[in-house]
Amino acid sequence: MTTDVYALPSLAGNTYTNQDLPTPPSQRTCDRFLRNDRMLLGRQGIFTGSGDVFGYELFFRSPHPAPLHVDHWTQDQQDHATAHVLHATFAGPGVASVAGDRRIFVNFTRSYLVDDLAVPYLPEQLVVEIVESVVADSAVIAGVRRLRERGFRIAIDDFVGLASQRRLLPFADYVKIDVRDLDVEGQ
Repeated sequence: MTTDVYALPSLAGNTYTNQDLPTPPSQRTCDRFLRNDRMLLGRQGIFTGSGDVFGYELFFRSPHPAPLHVDHWTQDQQDHATAHVLHATFAGPGVASVAGDRRIFVNFTRSYLVDDLAVPYLPEQLVVEIVESVVADSAVIAGVRRLRERGFRIAIDDFVGLASQRRLLPFADYVKIDVRDLDVEGQ
């Protein structure tokens, strides 16, 4: 199996409308892609305040050249993408080929938080990242507690202070803030 890993291109200065976004792939397309030997991942560095690489966020990537906007996918398609990232990262050449000894942040869907879906047991390296589209209801909170009890670290992605995100703060080891979301006066 070949694992292709590449950094995401910078999106700074680019704006997209819904008309620019491709239609998400069908479940059949995802299934067919996952049966192939080739697994693609996107890898984006997560940096400390001093600019050192702290870890990597990993993303689903399709073999199709058009950009994908997973926020518009169905829940099943998002679950499939998470399964793909976990499989591509932890199978075959393994995590060392993707991230060395750095932490790996993977977006977890609601299903991965509340259902009993398979998650590689590497809590020292795998960080469960909760995206802003996951509503932190009692089932999600219970799932996050179970993952923490198993030793996993929790990250809140794209924190902007939504009520749902604030409910997750007591369980968060990391709160990721996109500096492009900050309104810095005078800069």
